[in-house]
Amino acid sequence: MAKKQQLGYKEIEERLRIIKDNHVPAEEIGYHILYSFGKGERDIARYKEGKGILKTFEGLLIKGLFCFKSTTTLHLSEELESLKADNQVLKALPKIIAVSDGKTILAYDLREKDTYENKVDRLYCDFAFFYPLMDVERVHYVEESPADIKAAEKLAKLHDELRAYNEFNSDNDLHDLNIFITRLLFCP
Repeated sequence: MAKKQQLGYKEIEERLRIIKDNHVPAEEIGYHILYSFGKGERDIARYKEGKGILKTFEGLLIKGLFCFKSTTTLHLSEELESLKADNQVLKALPKIIAVSDGKTILAYDLREKDTYENKVDRLYCDFAFFYPLMDVERVHYVEESPADIKAAEKLAKLHDELRAYNEFNSDNDLHDLNIFITRLLFCP
């Protein structure tokens, strides 16, 4: 098996932008997500050949990592709930379970018990939910002031929302956003 690459957020963003720019079919989105979070082209080719995945699963199921299934728009929520309760999926313990119809993606983090929903063509703007695919787990703050935690969470949500609904096409745009968030943090 090829070594998993450690990518920065810019590289992840560029790789996820391929999904938007090329209108990737629903059944291929899972592979593109894996590629975007560090899996090599060789690994992706192996998965497509049925190697390194659970062959009896209808979709993409990689033990300890990822579960993905394409479905119709009407059955997105129903399919996600079905996968969350599926014994085969639970036994494989993927970090993330995801479903897509090619336009929308729904995902669930088994460890954090958290749900994610976004338009597929906006995934490149809001992808932190999928960091566990790179073995980057969420940080849980200990011994911090509740007010500090609440303020940091609100600013992080504001930052994520601004990125999710606005185009930031250059380094300067992102730098300006970060300056704005910093200034908000230090407002009296």
